Amino acid sequence: MGGTEEESAMSLDALSRQLWKQRETLEVMLFKLEEERLITATASSRWLPRATRELEAVIAQAQTIELERSMESEAVAVDLGLPPDASLKEIAAAAEEPWQTLLNQHREALISLTSEIADMSQANQEVLSSLQRATQETLMSMQDTEEVYGEDGGIHVSGTGESTILDTSM
Repeated sequence: MGGTEEESAMSLDALSRQLWKQRETLEVMLFKLEEERLITATASSRWLPRATRELEAVIAQAQTIELERSMESEAVAVDLGLPPDASLKEIAAAAEEPWQTLLNQHREALISLTSEIADMSQANQEVLSSLQRATQETLMSMQDTEEVYGEDGGIHVSGTGESTILDTSM
């Protein structure tokens, strides 16, 4: 070990606190993604910009916390005689109990949360893409135009482009 047992315990405690902060922030991120999903599912565009701003703020906070956690991890790794870039799994394996169990629990929780966030983020992207397509189709149906495929395989717009909401021929 690089430091005294007491110093290592203090470093491990600081790392554990940082991991708790990271977990809490990821849970807030998951909540914000769920909130965004519910807003898009109801096609309520009024609150979508706010939800997106709040999510972006949580992402920025998560990046800061990740940097802080990385610094704590580096210090603990060195205290445990590991390379500074040791993974949380490697740090947990080198730590004594009860830290080994606690760090492994943090690791499993972080893996689970990041997986849930990735899934929710992907689902939100699909919903937003679907809404965008529906909006484009609605706008196209309001004009006297059609999207057709040309000989080159590209999409071409045909028609006058005049609105069909009001009959302008009268």
